Amino acid sequence: MACRSLLVPGALFAVNTLILIADEQHQKEETQAGIAWHPEQVRNVHFSPGITAGDWLFTAGQMPIPDFGVHDWVRAPDGLPHYYDDIEFQTDGTMDLLVNQLTANGPTLDEIVEAKVYLIDLRRDYRGFVRAWERIFASADRMPAVSIIPSTQADGSTGIMMGGPTIEIDLISKRGG
Repeated sequence: MACRSLLVPGALFAVNTLILIADEQHQKEETQAGIAWHPEQVRNVHFSPGITAGDWLFTAGQMPIPDFGVHDWVRAPDGLPHYYDDIEFQTDGTMDLLVNQLTANGPTLDEIVEAKVYLIDLRRDYRGFVRAWERIFASADRMPAVSIIPSTQADGSTGIMMGGPTIEIDLISKRGG
């Protein structure tokens, strides 16, 4: 994900890697269960939308876009900008898509271990995101660990794959965890 600057002066990227050492119970497999589209088929983008390894599920970043072929996203209704908070709609829409993916692969909201949330405008959207997040997890036994990451490039453009949406979320979950 793109970000305006890193902590180390002159750094151009930060590595974020998980390494799976395969064994009898942990074999890495791509899963498309619970997603309506595959990014490779729709946009010729090469990544796996989900990876399973035993009881673990790793989702790729999801945005509030139910159909990439249409390039329309879940957002607040037009004409009422002061009545609705757009980031709440986008958070709800993104999590609806991720819950479909979770459900199809076995885990539940309670089994999400970690969430990475990329926001384009952190100052504007933080409070609305938190309101939506707390509603989503209101019935869960616990919330996952959350990293909220500002995602804007140095030139001010979005750090998310495409313009429009202002949030992207990826999850790590473990069945029975």
